[in-house]
Amino acid sequence: MLSRITSNIIKGMRTTASPRQATITRPNLSVLPLHIRSGWYPPSGTYMYRMTLDPYTPDMLDVKIINGEIVVKGKIEEKVGEDRWTYEFVKRHRLPSDVDLNTVKTRFEHGELVVTAKLKSFDM
Repeated sequence: MLSRITSNIIKGMRTTASPRQATITRPNLSVLPLHIRSGWYPPSGTYMYRMTLDPYTPDMLDVKIINGEIVVKGKIEEKVGEDRWTYEFVKRHRLPSDVDLNTVKTRFEHGELVVTAKLKSFDM
């Protein structure tokens, strides 16, 4: 009985695109934000990690390396009349074991925290 129901469902499926599906367009990848795009790779011997942190700004963030992890803390305070709202987060990212912790650098650009470091295996 189950197979008859399944075969009826399969027979009843539409094989051509509906007019609505035919009008769907793909996004223009050249105008998408960097955190949506993929395919960019850093030079060999470099480790890179990007963390999207919109709507935070650099003065709202605290970035530390603790036991081989990047620990990012952020805090926003919002006042509405007499009310006060506080939003906080903590994000952790474990660095690979072959990253040289002495070469870790961070920068904040376009709402993203970018972490770069040299890999020990590529030291010359």
